[in-house]
Amino acid sequence: MMRRYILLIILISLFTAVKAQETVSDEIEFSADRPGMATGTTLMQHKKVMFESGFEFNYSEGWNSHLLPTALIRWGVLPKMELRLQYDGSLDREESWRYNAGPLTIGTKVAIFDASQSKWAPNIAFMANFAIPVRKDAGELLPMFHLLFDKDVCDWLNVAFDAGVEWDTFFDNPPATFLALCLGFSITDDLGAFVESYNYIIPTQVNGAEGDCNIDFGFNYMVSPRVQLDVYSSVNCQNPAQSSNIGVGVAWLIN
Repeated sequence: MMRRYILLIILISLFTAVKAQETVSDEIEFSADRPGMATGTTLMQHKKVMFESGFEFNYSEGWNSHLLPTALIRWGVLPKMELRLQYDGSLDREESWRYNAGPLTIGTKVAIFDASQSKWAPNIAFMANFAIPVRKDAGELLPMFHLLFDKDVCDWLNVAFDAGVEWDTFFDNPPATFLALCLGFSITDDLGAFVESYNYIIPTQVNGAEGDCNIDFGFNYMVSPRVQLDVYSSVNCQNPAQSSNIGVGVAWLIN
């Protein structure tokens, strides 16, 4: 009789251990870069792959364009490093419709500092992208370097800051400076929102341009532990009535 009780206790213990292991292994850490212009410090998990895509409609001073699906693949190649592959193309209309093939962007994001044990210090990461033109008349390889910061202020608020330099012609002109400040809100376990300011500061010697300032905002919703849907919009602070966009997107954790 005693042996039966011991055997029963062993079987219950084994079953509990197996279920606990299944629970741990089924935990999913989901963190998409979409939506918004600022990029967070969170990396793709080691050996995990995420696909992010979206459609966008832009209106600017009498002409409009459609950003045909932007496609971003993120692959966690190391515990503190991910590889990134992105392509953007657009369909615009001024007098007639035409398709503009964007560059193929290859890059990486690397964790520099993990502030999970610090009360005040932010997480820090570095992102480097290289835009490779797919058209013969699109110019040369264009680098982009960004330093990323973010911090969970409380359970429902995250603050992120993104500072970078981006070249549109590598040899002829100095780079544009990109600055973005983003506030992310956790409304529920599945619903989130964000509002951000993102700015391009362009040297005046580049075609006399001075850059622009934009406000971006939107919502994201987890329809499953591996799939996020989002909707967003942005307006140009200098000319909000004539320069704006709206978009929708999806992020899918494949494995």
